[in-house]
Amino acid sequence: MALLGAAVEGGIEEVARAVDFDGGGGIFVVGSMAPGAQLRSSAGGPTLTAAGSAGTDAFVAYVDAAGVPQWLLPLAGPGTEYAYDVVADGAGRAWVCGTFTATLATTAGTLVAAAGGVNGFALQVSRTGSVERLLHIGPAAGVIPGECATDSNGRLYVSGSYFGAPTLNGTALPAAAAGATGGFVAAYGADGAARWARGFAGSAGVAWRGVAISGDPAEDVLAIGQFSGTAGFGTTTLVAAPGATSAWVARVSGSDGAVRWAIAPTGESYGRGVRALAGEVVVAGAFRGSQQWQGVGAITASGGQDLFVARLTSAGAPVWARAVGGSGDDEGAEIAVDGSSRIVLAGSLAGTLTAGTTTLTAQGTRDLLLAQFSDAGTLQRLQAVGGPGDDVAYALEVAGNGRVAYAGVGRGTVSDGARSLAASGTYDALFGTLDALAVVVSPAPPPPPPSTGVQRQDVTIPQQGGGSLQARLVAPLPATGPYPALSLLPGGGAPIDSVAWAADGLARAGYVVIVTQPASGGSLAAYDTAARSGIDFLLSSANPFAAATRSDRVGVAGWSLGARALSRTQDEDARVSALVAWDNLALNETGDAGSPNCSGSNPPSTRRPRVPALGQASDFCGPPAETVETKKTAYEGWRAAGQPVMQVVLAGSTHFVWGTQGSGTARQAQALYYTQAWFDRWLKDDSGAGARLLARSVDGVAVEQVLSTRFRSAAAFDGRNCPDLRTACGP
Repeated sequence: MALLGAAVEGGIEEVARAVDFDGGGGIFVVGSMAPGAQLRSSAGGPTLTAAGSAGTDAFVAYVDAAGVPQWLLPLAGPGTEYAYDVVADGAGRAWVCGTFTATLATTAGTLVAAAGGVNGFALQVSRTGSVERLLHIGPAAGVIPGECATDSNGRLYVSGSYFGAPTLNGTALPAAAAGATGGFVAAYGADGAARWARGFAGSAGVAWRGVAISGDPAEDVLAIGQFSGTAGFGTTTLVAAPGATSAWVARVSGSDGAVRWAIAPTGESYGRGVRALAGEVVVAGAFRGSQQWQGVGAITASGGQDLFVARLTSAGAPVWARAVGGSGDDEGAEIAVDGSSRIVLAGSLAGTLTAGTTTLTAQGTRDLLLAQFSDAGTLQRLQAVGGPGDDVAYALEVAGNGRVAYAGVGRGTVSDGARSLAASGTYDALFGTLDALAVVVSPAPPPPPPSTGVQRQDVTIPQQGGGSLQARLVAPLPATGPYPALSLLPGGGAPIDSVAWAADGLARAGYVVIVTQPASGGSLAAYDTAARSGIDFLLSSANPFAAATRSDRVGVAGWSLGARALSRTQDEDARVSALVAWDNLALNETGDAGSPNCSGSNPPSTRRPRVPALGQASDFCGPPAETVETKKTAYEGWRAAGQPVMQVVLAGSTHFVWGTQGSGTARQAQALYYTQAWFDRWLKDDSGAGARLLARSVDGVAVEQVLSTRFRSAAAFDGRNCPDLRTACGP
């Protein structure tokens, strides 16, 4: 933990605005300071002083992996200077982005602001503190850079806001509304040469806050901010909540800035952070009241204002959204992702936060709040940093190994639980690192499963695209809820009754289930349509158990052809959060070597693994010759995509274990055991379900007797990689 501040500030408060790891364990930190500010660390080492100049100065500092300050570089001039972001290249250099008025002089050159207004800068600094390159972001007045990002080729992207209608990188930006701002992104080559710029304006103001690079070969620009009234993004017009500010998220081409898509949630909110995650997008900010992203359930603030995090597909379709916050007004700042696809938020906590059976209370007016989520949206860990004053996080970064660096402001004495420091003045720039967030969140126990059985209704439901389908609803008795929703499919040409064992068993375990009969017994498309139509009905007011059904937790399961069809459904339907495939999970929806008779081809995946998936397979194979890994064909694709996955091959089972012929058998009971545990883990956030999935016995029978000796079963989730479940699977 480190603080940068001055005892005599003259009304200037020190703020750390951004932080990034340098690739060797050290961190770059940027922000603003008063002249004569001193940098001190709880790790000891020298106290560094920056002379600066009159007024507010920007600064860049570097702290080594042990937390010892190495240098402090003021970015000073006769006007006002701010540094808002820093992005390291992993090889010992970093780009710093900010604003200045009047002039900004560095060893790499001097910039002069246009017409005495606010201009932007980007400078490249080395790990030793030498300024290697300096760019003028403008030079028109009224261009205010906020954040920056670099792609794999070292090209720089700078985002921010502007007033009026300036020309940037040779492009005239659209005129911002009178007295309001527009949002922009400007692109530069690795050599600093201007490439292109793109601006967005609206009826009442657009601000661009966060920028990142997509995690796929396209290397597009991901963006987030907020707007009022209406705002234009290419051919898309977004409309904010009446009289309020709304967050927006967009993806634009990295080659020319053309808008690929843009969306906004309902409700009052602002957007701050955006990152790529396994080819998709995660975003964060803060909201008031309630917020809803189209296609997923609404979230509600616990206090006046809470932080939000949402996951979107690469095409901008919402996957899930979560809220976290205390009983007061919390501020949302930034988001980052580690090498295990865990998501971390930074902001502030006001009052008391309650999550499951875990509570966290701010010591002062506000504390720095750090919150860690799984890639499926489960809140896993929390950390507060602060003291009796007012402390807020404005930025963070997470290394691949999960180490967290945070930055913000501290007032009075601040502590992270292991270290503490006292501020020099009113507010000091505060930053530090944590190996892991301290508080493990214990989820609330799931509602007890009903003890009096299930209730069933045969219904006729609308089919997507027209027509109707026959289906059966099965729900707990009594249906008090709220329960996750499951859409089930029978096998090719099989009746609804063929999977009644699963529908009844899952309803007893606390799920609202629909089994839908497809319009055609041999059509993959008809089965996919049936699964989606079942979801539509479960989430509609026509569902007689609608009041007991959770719209934000939806799973799908199917047998044989139904299992293959669901590979398409989970890829394309953003409402789906978990999949169970009975004989068997498939990447190639037309069949691959993992199919029941081990036939089929293995071309490049035709479907994208998007949700946690459990495959169950029979202990059977036909030509060609089998191998111990054959049944894991799709499993390996899911694992390569970074999605939680498990594959179990039940010893001595045939393809009909999952149909009517298997009713009442021990193997079918074991299939239900694994199915329920998988859905409990990913739809109920049941912390004990992972242990049940990897237990050394199933309903009292040793795993060595449950799982096949011909084919390997495996699991890869929750940080574990177990290539053969017949052997021990440790953490």
